[in-house]
Amino acid sequence: MEPEPDYDAVELFWVQGVVRGGQVVLDPPLDLPDGTVVTVTKYHPDENPLPRGPKWKLTEEEWQEFDRLSLSRASVAEWEAFRTGIERKRGAA
Repeated sequence: MEPEPDYDAVELFWVQGVVRGGQVVLDPPLDLPDGTVVTVTKYHPDENPLPRGPKWKLTEEEWQEFDRLSLSRASVAEWEAFRTGIERKRGAA
């Protein structure tokens, strides 16, 4: 018997994809565990609901770290270190 999903532990992060053949395609793919509940929202690109922060194209290594942080319920401090590390690499800090 599979454990019940933990709906009280909601994590919010933005991932943008494109619909191809009726399926949402992420590049690179996001590795989420079975049973993860996600919300997909349709919007017009001129009315982008995403936060107006810097946009980064993550490297494979950065995606792996993002996945690790997401799946481990990382602390705010860990997320802040991740963000500032990317900003430093990109020269935005």
